[in-house]
Amino acid sequence: MFSTQKRAAALLITGAAATGALAMAPAASATPSDVHVAGSGIVKGSATLWAKDVNAHQKPYVSSKVTARHLGGTVPVKCQKKGGNVSYHGYKNNWWVNVPGKGWVSAVFFKDGANWKPVPGIRGC
Repeated sequence: MFSTQKRAAALLITGAAATGALAMAPAASATPSDVHVAGSGIVKGSATLWAKDVNAHQKPYVSSKVTARHLGGTVPVKCQKKGGNVSYHGYKNNWWVNVPGKGWVSAVFFKDGANWKPVPGIRGC
């Protein structure tokens, strides 16, 4: 015979499982810099800039106020969306990546990007 506490705990676990409220462990292939978003696969939590001394802007436009300077290397990323056009050393893009606490950085400056395409693996805003 179950005690009232054990019965309540069993019902709580059963109800959580039925509603999908139980937390699942991340996939073994996920790296610490990856974040799992339900229904969208693995999304990067960071990305690498190929250029050095990159500026971040308040809004996803070059004409917007510069909010951070001299970014380079691997930076945390939140999401990306379309904004103003940027051309730099033959690369062209209108996608911008949100770098938390810094601002918006043109996708032109991220590794693995392509002209007029979002940076692979970063979710949309």
